Amino acid sequence: MREQRGERVGFRDPVECLLSDRLLAVVALLVALSCGSAPAQKEVAVSAEAATDTAVPTSDAAPPSDDPPSSDSAGSDSAQPPDSGAPPVEPAPVVCETVPRQVWSPPERASSGRAIFRYRTYTGTVPSWVSNMASTSLDLREGADVVVQQRGPTLGDVQPFRDRPVTRFDGDYWLADRAIDAENVTIEAWFRTTSRAEWQTLFSNTEGGGFSLKVKAGVLRGLYRVAEGSGWADLELVGSIDVADGGWHHAAFTVGADGTGGRVLCLWVDGVSECATTPDGRPRRDSAIAPAVGAEPNEEGGVYTFESPFEGDLYGVVVRDYVVDAAWMADRVLRDGSRYFDTPSYHDYLSGSDGVDQRVADAIYGHDALLDATAARYRLPFQDDRYIVQGIAAPDSGEVFMSFYYGAKDLDSTCSEEPLVVPSILVGFDPCTSALTRVFMLYGPTGEINPAHVGGLAMSGSRAWTTFTASGTTYLARYELDEATEREAVSELVSADLLPSGAPWKTEAAELIALPDGCGSSFLSYDRIGEKLWLGQFSTGSGADLCAVRVDEEGRIGEVADRWELPVSKVQGVLSLGDGRVLLSQSYGSTDSALYVWTPTTNTVHTLLSGPSGFEDLALSPEGLVWTSSESGARYFQKRFAENLLCGPNWSDLYPYAMALDPAALFPED
Repeated sequence: MREQRGERVGFRDPVECLLSDRLLAVVALLVALSCGSAPAQKEVAVSAEAATDTAVPTSDAAPPSDDPPSSDSAGSDSAQPPDSGAPPVEPAPVVCETVPRQVWSPPERASSGRAIFRYRTYTGTVPSWVSNMASTSLDLREGADVVVQQRGPTLGDVQPFRDRPVTRFDGDYWLADRAIDAENVTIEAWFRTTSRAEWQTLFSNTEGGGFSLKVKAGVLRGLYRVAEGSGWADLELVGSIDVADGGWHHAAFTVGADGTGGRVLCLWVDGVSECATTPDGRPRRDSAIAPAVGAEPNEEGGVYTFESPFEGDLYGVVVRDYVVDAAWMADRVLRDGSRYFDTPSYHDYLSGSDGVDQRVADAIYGHDALLDATAARYRLPFQDDRYIVQGIAAPDSGEVFMSFYYGAKDLDSTCSEEPLVVPSILVGFDPCTSALTRVFMLYGPTGEINPAHVGGLAMSGSRAWTTFTASGTTYLARYELDEATEREAVSELVSADLLPSGAPWKTEAAELIALPDGCGSSFLSYDRIGEKLWLGQFSTGSGADLCAVRVDEEGRIGEVADRWELPVSKVQGVLSLGDGRVLLSQSYGSTDSALYVWTPTTNTVHTLLSGPSGFEDLALSPEGLVWTSSESGARYFQKRFAENLLCGPNWSDLYPYAMALDPAALFPED
């Protein structure tokens, strides 16, 4: 039988638990409700219903167009058309005076489980990372029901920013070839719609049992069926957040045990949860039919019919047989318009391998001090585009900037050099809103591509220093970011849902500076108190040189003011705290990272904390937070062995974040 609304089963009176100022949409029927403690969580009602009534018909609203609606792009820095002659669009500095703090639960090992169903937009035959298909009404060809959207410029034969394909549903369905079941479950969907039809199906298998995630008149509705005699009853949760606004949303419905014999149901929209607890511990009621995406499946005598269609664009749907960790679901995501919005799509598995959320939980496990010190963390952008994070800076604007290089050595036959000449990039984001603000593609003073490793980044105001390599020689390159006047050319406007800051800026170096003798440039930081640029060279042994050079108001580099030998090896970042102490970040390959504090005058050093693999550069914000990042999320480190055995094994740790650390946690004695 189809998913239907039914008569009421025994339940308690509703108790609303409001954890935000949104008006909660309370479902008419409640089983017991209690408040939870998930991040950014709101409490809503969960109902238990038996199935008797008929389904409500849906509307035939048209799907959204390729262009983002005005509500999605308001306030965004949209791209200029190529050769438009329009004046440059200078983005106003985004000032974030105080980074909103996050609160963490003690790290635990990841939940066991796996993805048991996946639909992800594809063309042609069904790939291995998508569930087997029984039938579909979709025409899965580019230009038909698959819309491919450009996210950035094409440079020769290379597209540094991968295109994003999405499926356009307009009364269509996609049906898997076998049934699935799960006691605990997470259904995730990445979609956009403007339809406010009474029912739109994202995922469902609720013929006599099962679970579903739908859009009900513009808000989410999750359903989980439990056994009641020879029939079933519905545990239903309806949210309050509008998801029919034409913007892209990451939505999820989770059902898990509450530890007392009942269940916790949660709806998630873009990192915000609405949860309810019910004492209903009746056994789950499994479905005997295959699940469908885009429409509600009904089966009779082996013949399927479909109703309650989804009207809009959808990238993917994933179902897991465990509850995805709340810390992952509530992540601050620096959306870059990529597949899954910026969760690396190369982690799609249906073979039992752990997913990204599980691997992140395992990576941070055992590093309690790092999590305790983390005031906020942000999922890195462009990790599905082969970019590898290196430098980080936190200028007075309140933005945070990072430098990335394009890592593709696995495409080289010997894995010994980078085979593609692609500009490195600087990426800015606003830590108050978790939005990208500016993306710069780097060039030399005369327009030549800067593909340097950009291992360090230092900034003073809108002036940035990183590296440039020419004819085997590495220089410091000074970039005046506010003087960028040209966007990279793209075949169509880069819409705000693909790259919020618009097409990348084409940015030429204002000056190349020879490195002082004995001073490297693997890492850089700007000491705003001492008005010095700190720079040094990575070394697998201790004793590497560290230099501090003075910088004048015009950004000119003076002579070396101070020089030391580093007390530890494998240093990736150096940061002066302005009080005689210096922070050192250390990482090398897939081993654990570490953060040290060093006092050069006494040459004393001690360990502050350990962390997952890949710690990189360090920076100090005007607010006083210490920023760093991990390069462990890069595609090269996670996928290289499958691409080229000579590149070595994949890294076991996955922690794709930029992190703000609180000095009060690093130095509680201060």
